[in-house]
Amino acid sequence: METKRIAVLLTCFNRKKLTLACLDGVFKQDVPDDYQLTVFLVDDGSADGTSEAVAIRFPEVRLINGSGHLFWAGGMRLAWKTAIESGTFDYYWLINDDTILYDSAFTELLKADGYALELYGQSGIYVGSTCDPTTGSFTYGGQKLRREDDYVHDHVFPNGEYQLCDLCNANCLLVSASVTDKLGILSDRYTHALADYDYSLRAKRAGFPVLVLPDYCGECTNDHTRESGYQTEPLKKRLNYLFSPKGFAYHEFLYFTRTFFPSRYLRTQITFWIRTFLPSLWDRYKTDGLQELVDR
Repeated sequence: METKRIAVLLTCFNRKKLTLACLDGVFKQDVPDDYQLTVFLVDDGSADGTSEAVAIRFPEVRLINGSGHLFWAGGMRLAWKTAIESGTFDYYWLINDDTILYDSAFTELLKADGYALELYGQSGIYVGSTCDPTTGSFTYGGQKLRREDDYVHDHVFPNGEYQLCDLCNANCLLVSASVTDKLGILSDRYTHALADYDYSLRAKRAGFPVLVLPDYCGECTNDHTRESGYQTEPLKKRLNYLFSPKGFAYHEFLYFTRTFFPSRYLRTQITFWIRTFLPSLWDRYKTDGLQELVDR
């Protein structure tokens, strides 16, 4: 029986406890005998002993040293490139290091691939949604656009059935090799956020199914909401946040908008400047689509 190879991709920075818990969940997965997981972890300069702890507890993990300036998208690209350079894989499993997987997550992702092959005749991308560990409410997963030319969207909540989506978070995301062969890896136009949204939109437009799994695959706390009090911050701090990779990432967001939603490009530019210079006005008249994208 031919063994299917899966590259598990993660990146981390100074979250030793969370990273170890995430890896523990990976190695507790119920993996069929004809599948093999190989874990690639980029440590982007952690100073809290993450690499040392991982090497002791999970010696089978392939640790990769980052530059210290990779952020999420850069770290995941390095993990993905390293995996591709090390051999041939049938799937690439992207996981956020603060996600605690349920033991059945991997087998459920494989079921999604079987469903896609049967219904669409090809493999695609499969989204495992996460919920808050305390409240059980949805945190990350798939989103559905309300219109093809606008980024206003709604969450696709797991409902017991497979559902198509347009945008997806890569907290728990299985990408088939057929998608990677055609699209490559995450775009280098993004430093931190939006790279997963870009990838799922490109996959959908290339004709691949992007499916949300019927049930939750793990737990993850939503840590991307903007802190309250933004409107009272000094202008200099708001300007820094506008251009920061972990803030609004202004230029990268405009690239994303121009690429996928060009009719919103000018409006998005104006909106960002209003949000920066007149934040109180933004809070009164904000639109939910842009709000969710820039606060993720």
